[in-house]
Amino acid sequence: MASLKKQIQKLELQCETDQADLEALGRVTVRLCLATKGLDSALDDRLEPLQERLKNGNGGSLISRTEAAEKGLMNYFQQRDRGVQQTLDALRSMLTLLWQSTSQEGIRERIDKLIEELPDAVENFGEYPRLLTETSKLQATIFDRPNDDAAAGAAAGTAGGALSEETQEQLELVCNRVGSLVLDMLGQLSIPAAERAKARTLMKRIEEGFEWQQLPLIQEAVVELVLKAMVVRQEDFENYLESLNHQLGDIQGFLVESREHQQAHRDSSQKLDLAVRSDVSKVEHSLVQAESLDQLKTTVRSQLADIVKAVDQYRSEQEARELQVESRLEQLQDKLETMEEQSVRMQAHLEEQRVRAVSDPLTGLPNRGAYSERMETEFSRWKRYGHDLTMVVCDLDHFKRVNDNYGHLAGDKVLKLVAKLLTKRLRESDFVARFGGEEFVVLMPETDAAKAQQVVEVLRKTVAASPFNFGGKPVQITMSFGIAGFHANDETHEEVFQRADDALYQAKEQGRNRSIVASR
Repeated sequence: MASLKKQIQKLELQCETDQADLEALGRVTVRLCLATKGLDSALDDRLEPLQERLKNGNGGSLISRTEAAEKGLMNYFQQRDRGVQQTLDALRSMLTLLWQSTSQEGIRERIDKLIEELPDAVENFGEYPRLLTETSKLQATIFDRPNDDAAAGAAAGTAGGALSEETQEQLELVCNRVGSLVLDMLGQLSIPAAERAKARTLMKRIEEGFEWQQLPLIQEAVVELVLKAMVVRQEDFENYLESLNHQLGDIQGFLVESREHQQAHRDSSQKLDLAVRSDVSKVEHSLVQAESLDQLKTTVRSQLADIVKAVDQYRSEQEARELQVESRLEQLQDKLETMEEQSVRMQAHLEEQRVRAVSDPLTGLPNRGAYSERMETEFSRWKRYGHDLTMVVCDLDHFKRVNDNYGHLAGDKVLKLVAKLLTKRLRESDFVARFGGEEFVVLMPETDAAKAQQVVEVLRKTVAASPFNFGGKPVQITMSFGIAGFHANDETHEEVFQRADDALYQAKEQGRNRSIVASR
């Protein structure tokens, strides 16, 4: 019987220990949910029910909530992997262009080696500055030393050693492609506040076009921005994690102390129980052995005093433990409130960074990175359900004339006003993004190409009729549109974009200020 009671007490102690561990794990999980909040909205939706379940003990099955959170994490990792893949593709395209721009075997070997490293290097964000620096050095080496074709053209008699027309065209294509890739990268980068003006100036410089001799300088400016963005973001997050780790350590210490207090309470209770039992046993023995009533009274009074003393000592020790626990609980409450405040601030900071990463700083429209994400979502939905989906690629007509005649501030004003018109005139279900320069992309779900053209025509006429004034003079601004619907034989959304872009080119060729629906 005594052995069974001992085993039960052991099991009860183990249950209490396991319960304390589970509660500690739950609290840590809740804090981690708060720490990750804002990284991804879909992940937030998955983690919130789990957080509510752990905090309040309600909200359904813990297993189902855990499974939902696991799915959310897997989706987030997949999205992160897509971002890594986009970066890999962009860097690989840039290096391939550099490889094609030189015939020097030594330089080509360096490029081949860097391309080989890309798949592993892009997995580590800390490797990005090195990759960009290496690419910048290669660009400087290549474009400070014209390739063999250019040299041959110069030797063949071009005036003053100038590059041949064919070589100039090749270099212009390289500059355009590199500029597009750099703009895409900057659009997805979270620029520190102190560097945003410099970033806008750099982006404007790239959008306006540049000579191949300027590529190394542009690349150096991009590397500088990436490094500063990485340092600021990493320092903020590291400081937050260090603070969070310190506070979680305090909480863990409190849990250990609580367990020790529980053990001390059990030991004290057991000690009191043994003391009372011993004194009662002595009283019973005195009843048997007492030779007179006076002797019995004296003996019983002494034993009762010992019992009272033991009880008083137990009560005193218990009160001291309770005061200590209350003090620690107050400290813990203060730390939890501090953690909550820090988590809210970090959440707001992450949300701000997320919005900046997917927003065009000039127009406020979603940028190219946001378009890529939305395009993946809409394309997957279209592949699954087969509902109508149409893409529109549009471009401002003769936008360079505005910049040349009225200045770049006037060009910025036009872009902002056109962005407002696009947002206002398109339907709520439509998605519009600034693709780069004066080019915009629109996705129109549940809409075929014919209906999309009706919407586009209203928008085109609205832009043409809108009053644009510069220097007190009215200037007409028009847009051309290329429209392409998604068809069953489309394997990638890039195919649809190409058709819409070709239709836009046709609209330009046919006189501008018009919309063209791409043929299948």
